[in-house]
Amino acid sequence: LLLSAKQFIGVDNDPQALLATKSNCEKNHIDPDCFPVMLPKEFIDQITAKTIKPCDILLANILAGPLIELARYFSGLVRPDGKILLSGILEEQSTLVQQAYKTYFNIETITSSDGWVRIVARRQP
Repeated sequence: LLLSAKQFIGVDNDPQALLATKSNCEKNHIDPDCFPVMLPKEFIDQITAKTIKPCDILLANILAGPLIELARYFSGLVRPDGKILLSGILEEQSTLVQQAYKTYFNIETITSSDGWVRIVARRQP
């Protein structure tokens, strides 16, 4: 946001992390309307209600299980030709994550470091 992005959405299952995010936004003079934070259930409810608009880039740094479960939701949040960056994936689970996303996205790069994987993909038109 400080580099001119219009909006971010923060999602975490730890209420303390959400409080810390709100505090950091306040310290950095970031309008809370530009960076709403929420628990996963509220996030999925908002996706289902279509109150969250599609984005150009979606970043998710969570474990493989939640990434796989959220694939269809995330696909609806990325504009055609937009990008998704997935991280927090153990190397041995990378193939399962790729399989969950290849229906919606074209995998562009897979980077591995110290047993962790990052996947960058582009939303199919």
